[in-house]
Amino acid sequence: DPIPTVAAMTFQQKFPDVVVVALFVVLPAFFYGARLARQGKTKAHAAIMGSVFSVLFVVVTAFVLWNQYINHSAPPIKDSPLYKSLYIPLAIFHIIIALTSLGLGVFLVWSGISWRDKLDSGELAFKDPGKRSKHVKAGWTALVLYGLVAVTGLAIYYLRYVFVPA
Repeated sequence: DPIPTVAAMTFQQKFPDVVVVALFVVLPAFFYGARLARQGKTKAHAAIMGSVFSVLFVVVTAFVLWNQYINHSAPPIKDSPLYKSLYIPLAIFHIIIALTSLGLGVFLVWSGISWRDKLDSGELAFKDPGKRSKHVKAGWTALVLYGLVAVTGLAIYYLRYVFVPA
C-alpha cells in the first residue's frame, strides 16, 4: 500500500501526529519555563508551566481515549519479532515513568501554588539561600523524567505506526 498524502489521510491516521506535534511544542516551553524560574521570574514561570501541564494533560488524555475507544485501525504487531523483544519492554518502561511523571507533575503544581502563595504573602523567607526547596529538586527530576517519557513515547509511536512490519 502506498503511503497516503496528508490531504488523503483520515483523522484516525492524523491523530498520532497531533500528539508528536504537541510534544515538539511543549518541550521547548517546558525548558523555557525552567529558565524563567532560574531567572527568578516566578509569575511567568507559573504561567508557562501551568500551560504546559494543561496541554500535556489534555493531549495525553485525548490520545489514551482515542486509542482505547476509537482507534481500531492500528496495524497488528504481535507477529513481529520486535514485539516481544523491544515494543513490550519499552511500553512497560514508558508507562511506569509516565505514571511517575504524572504524580510528580501533580506534586509540582501543588507545591508551586503553595510556594507562590507564601511568597506573595511575605511568609516565605529564605534562611539558607543555597538550599533548594522540594519544588526545585522535584522540578529537575521531572525535567529528566519528562524527557524520558518524550523519547520513549516517540519510539513507541514509530514502532507502532511507522515501522510496522508488513
